[in-house]
Amino acid sequence: MSDGQPDAVDETLSALRDDVVALDGRYTPFENVDRWTSADYDHFWDERLNAWTERSDTMPAETGGLRSRALDAAALDTGALERLYDLEPGVTVSVLDGVAQFDVERLRHKTTDQTALIDDQREAYNLAFDVATGQQPLTESLIRQIHALVCRSQPTYVAYTEAGPQDRDLSRGVYKDQPNHVHQTDGSWFSYAPVLQTPSEVARLVEQARQPAFSELSPVAQSAYLHDGLSVIHPFSDGNGRVSRVVASIPLLRAYSLPLWVSNEERAAYL
Repeated sequence: MSDGQPDAVDETLSALRDDVVALDGRYTPFENVDRWTSADYDHFWDERLNAWTERSDTMPAETGGLRSRALDAAALDTGALERLYDLEPGVTVSVLDGVAQFDVERLRHKTTDQTALIDDQREAYNLAFDVATGQQPLTESLIRQIHALVCRSQPTYVAYTEAGPQDRDLSRGVYKDQPNHVHQTDGSWFSYAPVLQTPSEVARLVEQARQPAFSELSPVAQSAYLHDGLSVIHPFSDGNGRVSRVVASIPLLRAYSLPLWVSNEERAAYL
């Protein structure tokens, strides 16, 4: 090794540290919930879900079946959104409509890994349903538990480094220990919560969800607030989208017994 190489390495590492510090500094925290109480938004889904509640009171058997299928659909699509596996067009809608069963083989998820991922995701939605119906509060521990569950069968994740993509072990139920700011397709960067700020930001989200102002929001707005907060923080090394959608389902499950379902076929609009 020549005498100049150690200095070059030190300069590269220093530049990388400077980049991380700069990206950390661009993080924009999620708003406190009282800012949401005065927000004007479309009440389309509030009206539709209130109508669903009235219907479910008069037709419990029919709506109970739809509720179960909605949980199936959410579990299927949440992993497909993250490109953990592929779904053929229309498959999830067929499950929701009761045309197809929640059957991994029939849906062509034939590997053990894919089967396990989908089963874990369904179990996470079951946990959210239990939390909602049991009137349990949102806690930091619950968020970590949901992450451990949805990622239970995912041993690694792909980290994008200066050296290129690298497989790293995924610590389930543990906050990130490395920055996970994302380099977007247009060349810009989007900054998530810095590593050291992540625990306090998750704690703040939980605290905001216990404020009277949060209770004043409709269940749809509560769901959106939780999804936005976790999406902005991105508290884990991987699995943040899956966790956000499960946690955001809790207010909807509590009010309407239906989860947040984001169709994989609407992925471009959603992301």
